[in-house]
Amino acid sequence: MKRKKKIESTAYHEAGHAVAAYHCGADIERVTNRPVGPRKDAETKFLSTGDLRQTIFILWAGWGAEAKYNYPRDVPIALSDFGDMSLITAEMVDLPKTLQGLGNMVDEMDKISTEERDRVVVFLDDPQTWRAVVELAEALIEQGTMQGTDVMEIIGRHIKKGNH
Repeated sequence: MKRKKKIESTAYHEAGHAVAAYHCGADIERVTNRPVGPRKDAETKFLSTGDLRQTIFILWAGWGAEAKYNYPRDVPIALSDFGDMSLITAEMVDLPKTLQGLGNMVDEMDKISTEERDRVVVFLDDPQTWRAVVELAEALIEQGTMQGTDVMEIIGRHIKKGNH
């Protein structure tokens, strides 16, 4: 039973990434609910739009969908997503010249991340968006790995691409 719940949670996590990527106008290459290496349970491969805030939004959406699926149980953010977000937000702020500046940089990085996380919560509360996540997660549970065209077809039944 525990393994089944893990597979389902991971499917919702990856579906959240994919739906957010589609919403931001990114092309999705592949989504898998299967291990892709020794340190990754699953993966959503998409072509970045080049907008760093959108990438943070997409990364947070995995956590958001998994958390909504598992509510009220708390879900920690995936370490790989958190690491990617930290690197991206660091690119978005000016490098500090002093220790005081380092504190300000960390505060600014936290502010950006929190704003995108909050936007994800609102995004996933939209009924059409959530239907896209659920349908895609169910397909991932059944199929394991899906090509981008199939993923985008499912999502496109519910939301418009690039409507971010």
